[in-house]
Amino acid sequence: MAPGIVPASAHALPALPSNPATAGLPTRNLGRTGFRVSLFSLGGQSAIEHAGNEAVAIPLVERALDLGVNYIDTSSIYGGPERWSERYIGEVMKRRRSAAFLASKTKERTRDGSLRMLEQSLKLLNTDHLDLWQLHDIGTQSDVAEVFAKGGAMEALVEAREQKMVRFLGLTGHHRADSLAEAIRRFPSIACCWPSTPPTRTTIASRTACCRWRSRSGWASSA
Repeated sequence: MAPGIVPASAHALPALPSNPATAGLPTRNLGRTGFRVSLFSLGGQSAIEHAGNEAVAIPLVERALDLGVNYIDTSSIYGGPERWSERYIGEVMKRRRSAAFLASKTKERTRDGSLRMLEQSLKLLNTDHLDLWQLHDIGTQSDVAEVFAKGGAMEALVEAREQKMVRFLGLTGHHRADSLAEAIRRFPSIACCWPSTPPTRTTIASRTACCRWRSRSGWASSA
């Protein structure tokens, strides 16, 4: 294991997040997680990833939680090397971690690189665990082969879950769901996050392939 990254002993994870304000919003089951996710969630891009934008970004996250949003998604690459998105969200998580199902991602394709990404994500987000940690932008079969190879990022995800640093595992993609479907075939108990974009013949066919595997794993994809 990479020294200083994975703790010597795993701690017990707290109960799933609960935002009292979510009672006023429609919700859906998040696969087999046991979590009811609000129909509206908050993504960590746009205003939330701009440098020097604390006066806008932090109140935006606070307001989303006030309105009942209970799912927040960010990434280790949102906001560039300074990771502004995780920084801003982390300022709110200092006070309101238990109100949000918190998701982040690693763009690294190796085990050690991903564990370093996770260590910094936890620090910036002011938490000792993520509810969902995802492989970011699996776009090609080469990506799949790389993350599942010996020493690949998938090893980091499994280790982090075993050590209770993350609760659930996932992957994301934008264009080629055949690659996502292959990753799900190799590791069925994984979430799949797919953006809602205008449908094309390619995306319809690709989503159909991904959904076949999704239904077998029991996970619902999220926009």
